[in-house]
Amino acid sequence: RWLVCCGGTAMTSPPNQNCLYSNCLRVSNHDWSRIDLLRPDFWATFSHNVACNKTPLRVSLNPESSFMDESNRSGMSTAELLKASWRVWRSRAGMFVLLMGIPIAAILLMALIVNYVIAPHPEGTTLREVWLRMGVLQRVGVFVLFLGTFAMEYRALAASAFAAQEIRGGRCVGILQAIKSVRRKQLRLFWMVMLASMFTGPLGLIVFPLLAFATAPGFPVAILENMTAFAAIKRGDALAKGGHGRIALLVVMWLALGIASVFGLVSFLAMLQERFGRPWFLRPVPALGFWLIFLIPQWYMIALTLNYLDQRKREGEIGSPVRVQVAD
Repeated sequence: RWLVCCGGTAMTSPPNQNCLYSNCLRVSNHDWSRIDLLRPDFWATFSHNVACNKTPLRVSLNPESSFMDESNRSGMSTAELLKASWRVWRSRAGMFVLLMGIPIAAILLMALIVNYVIAPHPEGTTLREVWLRMGVLQRVGVFVLFLGTFAMEYRALAASAFAAQEIRGGRCVGILQAIKSVRRKQLRLFWMVMLASMFTGPLGLIVFPLLAFATAPGFPVAILENMTAFAAIKRGDALAKGGHGRIALLVVMWLALGIASVFGLVSFLAMLQERFGRPWFLRPVPALGFWLIFLIPQWYMIALTLNYLDQRKREGEIGSPVRVQVAD
């Protein structure tokens, strides 16, 4: 057995030696052989004058991830952060869209259960009339289903943050892998903000934006470092020192885009109803509209995740990739 340096983990010719016979066997448990990028594509471009060292080499061979190496050289500006967020989302747009389809499916399931199981009512009845006719147990059931839709949305957002980290690191990730990576502990910060805003009544219109700004740096920490709510807030605030202006801008953009899109969807649905009435072929339009609206908080979570990774890099917690010169 011998050690092969400089990424040649698939060498099939033995070194010069005096023996009766030899057999070349690849050992897959070696530290360097675990590096995913040490593949034949890597060997073809590896410079032979690079000395062996113990530091793993990170070389991006994927054209879609070229922005990752560039953003690792120095701290990203706000404009670069927004562009990087868009590129991460666009690189796996199908997966991100399907992730936010999970809360939409939960909302549709809730609507079916309420309309046909908990509180069946004739078509054309207003929501206010349906609510006034409900008993206490029916209202409790609706509230539990309402919280269930929030749980699905928070899980999809946390999975989006995990997927953004994997894509940012040049790794492949799927929907099931992203969903399975989320734990209930990582969602406590979402629930804390939501419940604090809900139970403050009319003051929630003021409390929610303030809490959103104060807790924004803690969301990626809670999700990616598996911390509790208050520990994540403390850790996120320490990482975000000097960068609260960027956080405030992201929060304002998220809220402004969300509010504008909701008003736009309501106006669009009212126009369709005035012109066409309520035909069957327009029934999927509200669900598709909310599906698009849910992509806004998803983008916000991706931007917070990339900002968190950039802050960790500036603190020296994430190393920069080694630049390898390709031999001519």
